[in-house]
Amino acid sequence: MTANRPFCRDKVVDTMLGVCYTYSMKNLEIVDIAELKRLNKEAGLYWFSPDTTRIFKSRYPLYAYKVGDVAYFVTSEQNEQEPRRYTIRVFHYGDNSVYTVGHFNRMTSGQAQYCLKRLIYNEEHEV
Repeated sequence: MTANRPFCRDKVVDTMLGVCYTYSMKNLEIVDIAELKRLNKEAGLYWFSPDTTRIFKSRYPLYAYKVGDVAYFVTSEQNEQEPRRYTIRVFHYGDNSVYTVGHFNRMTSGQAQYCLKRLIYNEEHEV
């Protein structure tokens, strides 16, 4: 853990999910999204490329939640006349690819955060 994350007594406050918890309880690791971008690019993939980001008007968090050999994060995209919507993504370390969990671009921010929380606290972590 880095020193710049806020603390809640002996637990870390997750500002994206708005909860306090001990990471070691769920075998959860916080990873920098820059690491995922680098791995994706080194694999010859373009998921995080500036062109792709610009086309979809995508926004990414600063970090992802790694559980086993996958990392979960939420992106937001905005169509021309539509409000910004959110999608849960999963990064697979096996092939350094990013996949969509559920439906693309259909959730509000609150819905995406709720679903992400359910995913990372699920003991099975299957996608």
